[in-house]
Amino acid sequence: MSRTNFDVTEVICPSLTTTFPEIGEAHLFGRPRDWTPCDSTWQSLASFCSSFYVWEVLAPRPSLGAAVDVIAKRETLTEVQTFSCDSINFSVRRGMDAHLVELQPGEAGCYFTADCPCLIAKDMDSGVAFFAHAGRGCLLNEDSFHRGGDYQHKSIVGTIMERFKDSLNVQVRVICGIAAKYFAHPANHPEHGTLNHRRTSWVASFWGMRCLEGDIGDGRLCLKTLIREQFTDPLGFGFYLPEENVRVDDIDTFSDKDAAGDFRWHSCRRDWKGGHQPLNGVLFVNC
Repeated sequence: MSRTNFDVTEVICPSLTTTFPEIGEAHLFGRPRDWTPCDSTWQSLASFCSSFYVWEVLAPRPSLGAAVDVIAKRETLTEVQTFSCDSINFSVRRGMDAHLVELQPGEAGCYFTADCPCLIAKDMDSGVAFFAHAGRGCLLNEDSFHRGGDYQHKSIVGTIMERFKDSLNVQVRVICGIAAKYFAHPANHPEHGTLNHRRTSWVASFWGMRCLEGDIGDGRLCLKTLIREQFTDPLGFGFYLPEENVRVDDIDTFSDKDAAGDFRWHSCRRDWKGGHQPLNGVLFVNC
């Protein structure tokens, strides 16, 4: 465990806070600051979290190599960094690669993204919630598209549904993420055209054209709709939810602007030209 002392000199406000009654609160942090995890990011979040008495955050790393059936929990996040904020300790628990973290009532989780949605799935009876980084590679088995041939389902949604298969009241909220309009995978791409065609064709045939916008050859994938379909389609993972239990927001990380006309969120599709990509922060508190 490492410990860092610092003075609270900066008041941090999220770009957006959404309260989901009886589910929790999601705090989204965007531009102009880069929220890539580092000491200054954790210090700022410590200052913010202390205002509503949250003293610990679970923050697994959503690395590309993390399997979608791996679930982080407080006890598995053994790499702990502690900050002293106004004489009170604030802890960040890391040390594990996972796109999915289990949160008991009162626990908070944090992911950092630059176009990928995040999702919250909560068993309203037990109070247990799963908070997930839900990018394209977490919802579709990209290895199958690269190989060709038979496709095998792999998705964090399937992992969540397996854990909640005996639950009678699960609510899902999908937050942040890029709009389909700006998330194209063209079949005529000179390098990735074959891969894009396999992916788009499979999504259209299995999950439906609702997951795509416009001409199928453009491959404009709507991740939020794909998430909804995976949770609610009876043919998906064997367990499914009523459509009214799955709600999505209208945030678009690519095009949303603030009152001054400046982009509100970091977007990899819009901004990345090689090198470091600034990130947004998404903090969820399971109330």
